[in-house]
Amino acid sequence: MARRLDSRHRAAIYQILLLAAICLVGWYFISNAVDNLLARRIASGFAFLFREAGFEIGETTLVSFSAADSYLKALTVGLLNTLRVALFAVVLSTTIGVAVGLGRLSPNWLLA
Repeated sequence: MARRLDSRHRAAIYQILLLAAICLVGWYFISNAVDNLLARRIASGFAFLFREAGFEIGETTLVSFSAADSYLKALTVGLLNTLRVALFAVVLSTTIGVAVGLGRLSPNWLLA
């Protein structure tokens, strides 16, 4: 019985040591990254979303976009373009799938 408690305590100590090592390594990498960003005067965060994008998006839906607009608006336009294409693909693939499924059930040998 005493041996079983020792192995439990040993396992708990190993887990605590592993957690401490992970925290120490994580702290080192994070502090190193912060120091390097400060030394090079590189801003981190999401403030860039409100700066001028400086590029055009060829095809837009619902929202007009120009190079003078912000990155956030570019992200919105890109998301809307993706949703438009995805919706079109879902409708088209469902239509083709239903047509092929009905064709397979048809008694006509050419359709089946």
